[in-house]
Amino acid sequence: MSEALVEKPVNIIRLVRIIRTRWKIVIFVTSFLTLLTIILNLFVLQPVYQCNVKMFIGKSIDEDGNYSNNDIVMYQSLMKTYVEIIKTEDLVERSLSKIDSKIEPAEVLSNLSVDAINDTQILQVTLEGEDKREIYEILASITEEFVATAKTVVPNGNVQVIRNAKEPQNQISPNIEINIVIGILSGVLLSGIIVFIKEFKGSCIETKEEVEGKLGIPVLGMIPKNYKDTDIFEVDKNPKSVISEEYRRLRTNLKYTSFEKYHRVFQVTSAVSGEGKSTVSINLALALAEEAKVVLIDCDMRKPSIHKKLNISRKGGLSDILIGKCDIMDVAYRYNKNLLIITSGNSIENPSEMLSSRAMERMVRRLKDVVDYVIIDSPPVQAVTDAQILSTRCDGTILVVKSGETKAKEVLNTIDLLNKVKGNILGIVLKYVEVNNKKYVQ
Repeated sequence: MSEALVEKPVNIIRLVRIIRTRWKIVIFVTSFLTLLTIILNLFVLQPVYQCNVKMFIGKSIDEDGNYSNNDIVMYQSLMKTYVEIIKTEDLVERSLSKIDSKIEPAEVLSNLSVDAINDTQILQVTLEGEDKREIYEILASITEEFVATAKTVVPNGNVQVIRNAKEPQNQISPNIEINIVIGILSGVLLSGIIVFIKEFKGSCIETKEEVEGKLGIPVLGMIPKNYKDTDIFEVDKNPKSVISEEYRRLRTNLKYTSFEKYHRVFQVTSAVSGEGKSTVSINLALALAEEAKVVLIDCDMRKPSIHKKLNISRKGGLSDILIGKCDIMDVAYRYNKNLLIITSGNSIENPSEMLSSRAMERMVRRLKDVVDYVIIDSPPVQAVTDAQILSTRCDGTILVVKSGETKAKEVLNTIDLLNKVKGNILGIVLKYVEVNNKKYVQ
């Protein structure tokens, strides 16, 4: 079962879906590397300049215009000698002393290159460095010293400077424009690798067909992605939206599934954190509250979030009720005429023990006497044992799965953990489904 679920072909539709769901990674990584490239090029890396000189090696043509091939071959061979003369440490040292430079000859030689241009009698000497004025003065001094030395070593030779050293105006590196392009391309490539690893290291649940066909569990609802991220209280704030209608569809499917057994206490959980279970809990409670009396309980006592979404204090909530510090009706927050919300309460050291206590059992039994439905928002199944414990206190469990992000293995493991305690899994809510809104409404 798991192998069939994990192995999925990569097609164009899936690639488009991957890009749409992971675009934030691409934007962040690419922007970060591009910005880092700009900072390095402008503020960290030192600019490097290049200065060069060209010299002609040969003899002047005599009055008769005689210039034999042997002369050409001789001077081309002689160029190798001149190359070695220029690169001698003594010559460089004399050149530096003439301009009172403090730089070591070895440092100059490491940045000095001498090249004989192919099939010519032209010698090019190039010096690179971070101070453009300095490399100009050094190269000019080396050229002058070389010409003088060459006349001494090869009296009959002829060295003519055909291009004098000039102070460079533009740096040769770093090339900011090219480096920015490289930064952008590197960002796209790196983000692509990250997305690939996240997508295919553990294949994700994507469609209703995968859930029902491979897991054998019904999909109770398919909640479209809200790109405005305003769906925390969607059913109340935007009652006519597509998302609100899907929560009502979830309500209808849940009531139909539970009709014969008259199920009234439902746990909403997920495999791992970040799946949006609390948002589903709130909107399911709001949808049920349109027709019946409902209590929503934040049983995620380790990382509660419902009080934050409501912008109210968590003090005076579930934990306080369970230890007998206060009564249910004293701490229940009335959201509207049909919906009461009980926050997690003050922090306690033993949430699992409290949730499995007789006090919890009595509280749920009492709530069933005064309301039509109890919705319990619990911690993720794989995080702690709380959700397993609560599944034995509820009539059924609803598992929230984020389309394209929840891994198949995580869902399979979650189902196994709930089955071990004989938890009743009613179905799955597939969240962040990619759909066309108009087609979806039809």
